[in-house]
Amino acid sequence: MTDESKLRSQTDRGETARVVLAELEKAFKALEEDCFKTFAVSDIHDDAGRKTCRLYMKVLDDVRTRFKVAVVAGEAAHKELIRIKEPSKLRRAIGL
Repeated sequence: MTDESKLRSQTDRGETARVVLAELEKAFKALEEDCFKTFAVSDIHDDAGRKTCRLYMKVLDDVRTRFKVAVVAGEAAHKELIRIKEPSKLRRAIGL
């Protein structure tokens, strides 16, 4: 696989991640709200329940972060493709 094809593949993965993340963001927010509500009404002695809520929030954050990393990597790959093909077009794209 050539460097250009790797960059195109990474760009495509980034775009896919961006679309999926946009769709999942509403679900993530609803799940976080549910977790906060569960935590708020939990018994003060329910250590296991609080730990479960914390772990749940961490997993949601980790999944969101993985998607964001893929999006950023895709954007970087796209800019590199532009730089390789048309250096002056990159300057226009980033406002230079």
